Amino acid sequence: MITILINNLFLGVLLVAVSACQLLAPSAPPKLEPEIKEVNNLNDLLTKFDFGKDEVSFQFKELKGETIASLNEKEERIPASLNKVFTFFFTLSQLPLNYRFKTFLKYRGNFSRSRYVLQGDLCLVGQGDPDLEYDDLFDLALRLKEYGVRKVEGNLYFDDSYFERHKNIFDFPETSESYNQSFSGLNLERNRFHYVWDFSTENKELSFFASPSVVSSPLMGTVEELEDFSFGDGGWVYDRSSGAFRGRGQERLPLKESGEAAGQIWQKILKDVGIDFSLENISRKHCPYKNDFRVLFSHEGRELEDLLHESFLNSDNLVLELLSMHAAKKRNKAIRTRDEALENMRSYLSKRYGISLEDLKIDRASGLTDKSRIAPWVFVKVLEKSFRSYGKRHVLSFFPLLGFKGTLRKRLKSPFTDLRIWAKTGTVNYASNLAGYIVYQGRTFAFSIMLNNLSKRFALQAEKEKGKKKFLDDQASLWIQRARDFQDELVLLFTKSLDSDPSNHISLKFNGI
Repeated sequence: MITILINNLFLGVLLVAVSACQLLAPSAPPKLEPEIKEVNNLNDLLTKFDFGKDEVSFQFKELKGETIASLNEKEERIPASLNKVFTFFFTLSQLPLNYRFKTFLKYRGNFSRSRYVLQGDLCLVGQGDPDLEYDDLFDLALRLKEYGVRKVEGNLYFDDSYFERHKNIFDFPETSESYNQSFSGLNLERNRFHYVWDFSTENKELSFFASPSVVSSPLMGTVEELEDFSFGDGGWVYDRSSGAFRGRGQERLPLKESGEAAGQIWQKILKDVGIDFSLENISRKHCPYKNDFRVLFSHEGRELEDLLHESFLNSDNLVLELLSMHAAKKRNKAIRTRDEALENMRSYLSKRYGISLEDLKIDRASGLTDKSRIAPWVFVKVLEKSFRSYGKRHVLSFFPLLGFKGTLRKRLKSPFTDLRIWAKTGTVNYASNLAGYIVYQGRTFAFSIMLNNLSKRFALQAEKEKGKKKFLDDQASLWIQRARDFQDELVLLFTKSLDSDPSNHISLKFNGI
């Protein structure tokens, strides 16, 4: 055996062991023999970022080939947004790339053209479009006015029953996070709004108004008594320390009743464009006797290809939750709830990829939960079996590109990794993960790296209640940054090992593991 020493600028010395006969005949790909598996000092990498082996799991596997490197790859961990990998492939398997989500304006009754009146009922019907915006509702309202309607004499309905109503994606203690929205069959502007505040330094009073103003009432609060945003029966309350903000500012918050808010905004838009109705006749419920209602206008959202690409790049929780429900509904029209959709997706994944349901402990399609438990080998298997085109587009092009795109745009840049690492991130406090593909000189690898510290995560909330919130949040953020840096350098290490001898198929094993 011949040992070759290669200088590694970041990680020390990389020791690559290959047989002499392989060096003499590089054109003939060598067989992978367990006894020649190579060494590399991962221990230094763990030490550098202060991680124990029990916090780290990973697997690197060549597509249709061997596992190149692994550590604790069967250890189940919190995947966080890596769950979106499952939802992504599930959605692609059920819905075509040109699929569009629809919202309908329906009516029942007759039009009196001479009086500019709808003598009957008007109903805004959502069908779970994750991307409906204010301008889309203005479009429907102005088209209604152009149709000759200035007044609705009957009832004004808004129907969000296409999907069950959910007050948030997951019951985290931090319910004010803007990425933990409510959702239903009627969603608008990603189900978020802004609270605008004005802090008075003279009397230490904080005044609010919501924007759009129709979704909530202004609230008042004495700053010294409060700590953070919270949601109760009376609506949102602002609870942050007096030193946090001065003057005017705003905070983006999640809506807790998506259908209700969309209905209120729809009423405001109708009034503003000049269509009158009686406030006493407003109702949020299914359009009664649906067969009696006819479609007047409809709005079609963006094509799935565009929406899925954007939401997967930026890890949009709301969109991926709703896409999983649409995909499941395509398989079973009776599905309305998140739990029904999740079980439908798990059943599909199990059959499609040959993975037992026991190994698919998926609690939320978006991954916004600490209840899911998945091992790295599961992600690697799904990634390997899904590496192909769906319709007119290859799956690789949907993934964030390390150093350039999406959630990875500010991560590692290196000549060894540039344009080679396409991967999805997944992060909650004390859980940080990365999984995707490495494309290198005709070879493609699926990989998954997962770092968790469950003891610190589950201690976090209890300690926060003792008044250490900011300090503990800062500590969690520092842990996450170390985990990301570890992932980047591990990927760099792996890619450099390929670059060290591209004519040979090298299998890596790390010292002391």
